[in-house]
Amino acid sequence: MRLADWDKRLAGYIEEVRYIPFERGVHDCFIFAVKCEEAISGVTRFPELYKAKYHNLFGANKAFIKNGYRGMFDCIDKRCMEIDINMMQRGDWAAVDSPEGLAIGVCVGNKIAAVGESGLVFVNNAKAKAAWSI
Repeated sequence: MRLADWDKRLAGYIEEVRYIPFERGVHDCFIFAVKCEEAISGVTRFPELYKAKYHNLFGANKAFIKNGYRGMFDCIDKRCMEIDINMMQRGDWAAVDSPEGLAIGVCVGNKIAAVGESGLVFVNNAKAKAAWSI
């Protein structure tokens, strides 16, 4: 359930991290999406996963496997409801292309915010490969 001031909280978090560069295990796509979920609802469906300690892609994947998932997208599919990308609303999650493959971003209106090398990047919603309701 979304908090009464979720939109303000989400906007505040996005501004707070706008210029923080990608760092696996500190500020990566999954951690960014989970913290956006917390801004929206005050809780997360992924507490044990986003607090996992890892510093590379192998470690990130190992954290999902350790918790019984084949990877990040398998976990998201099992804990969130997938929606049509044309039905995405502000705060929903979206899969987008990144230099390392698919990444998770957060819908912020007509754009998807995702963690990039030098901070957040914003891509058009039409670039979404999949979406989940938050």
